[in-house]
Amino acid sequence: MTVANSASIERASAHITSKRKRPPLLPSIFVEGNLTDEPELRFTPSGKAMATFTVVSSDRRRNDAGEWEDVDTSFFNCVA
Repeated sequence: MTVANSASIERASAHITSKRKRPPLLPSIFVEGNLTDEPELRFTPSGKAMATFTVVSSDRRRNDAGEWEDVDTSFFNCVA
């Protein structure tokens, strides 16, 4: 069994990552909710497909009577 030392691992990692060109990462947002309508499929002038849709999300909390109620409803317009 061959064991590599940390210096050779670092050189290999630097070599591998230097060849990869990745686009900058975009922030990710996760929303749990319901669609307000059917998604709409559109195409850019270059022919790429994109969907637009709206997600509605509400926080649910128990009130003083112990019943669940929706509070802080938010609408998110999305393009994918």
